[in-house]
Amino acid sequence: GEEASEVEAEAPLSPLPRPRPYSLSGGSFVVKRRAQYSDTLKRTARQAALDKNAEKLGSGTSTAVAVATAAASSEAEEGEAEPRGEYNSAAEIVNDMYEQIMGVRLPERAMYGRRAEALASLTSSRVKEQTKSWIEACGKEYALAFHAREPLLLTTPAPTMLLSLEHLSRVFGLPPDECVQLALRNPSFIGLPHAQLQSTVNAVSEVLDIGLQEAGKVVMKCPGLAVRQPEFPVARRVELLGALLPVSKDKLRQMVRQRPQLLSKSPQSLASFMISVSTTLSMPLFDVSLMIAGM
Repeated sequence: GEEASEVEAEAPLSPLPRPRPYSLSGGSFVVKRRAQYSDTLKRTARQAALDKNAEKLGSGTSTAVAVATAAASSEAEEGEAEPRGEYNSAAEIVNDMYEQIMGVRLPERAMYGRRAEALASLTSSRVKEQTKSWIEACGKEYALAFHAREPLLLTTPAPTMLLSLEHLSRVFGLPPDECVQLALRNPSFIGLPHAQLQSTVNAVSEVLDIGLQEAGKVVMKCPGLAVRQPEFPVARRVELLGALLPVSKDKLRQMVRQRPQLLSKSPQSLASFMISVSTTLSMPLFDVSLMIAGM
């Protein structure tokens, strides 16, 4: 009786319907379903947390450099750091409709600030159209994962997401499944024009004197570089970073190649951090800058 109960408990749930394949860079990509949505989302969230922690630690070898890198990385990437905003009850109506269709609710942050304002503007018919479009594009499980990661994507047409996957594949040379995972980790890539994405990689390659493949890895780690490239070019970021750190251009490039996350921070946030460390440790600002530079 106990063995039968164990077998019954371990029996897999009924498989979800297979999504319609879609073409990506000349290949047919079919979403793989290995678990129910809740388990997949948990794994995605855990992996995202691990990725973020790994970025914070950086690759510095000394304690001082590791601390400086982690502190710099604790400043959210530009475009992500924003006030939570006010609660918007109108967004709850959209969330109710979403739950009826998809079976789960959007995350709590979707009910505040700019996200809530955008979602509240959706009509009932629009919510139905959007959810249907996303399910047809990538399957229900991945649609749920994308919307949980960034609720604003519910207001984005699914074809925009598919086109963005094409851009990621072309610019970074990634296979379809890795493009999806990259977009899940960094939904800010979705909606960026191909030219803007490619120009960012080219700029990183030129400024840091590295190959396009390595430059692509930098942009994948720091999507804010691509998002802000039109108004805050990579070259300007490096120039301002060099103004804060007493190192040669060659040393600066080497430092940024090792810890590219420094490029995604505003000069103001780095300067504030340096002042804070100087005050806390009673250390001259010059010495703090040397510590950050790894000298």
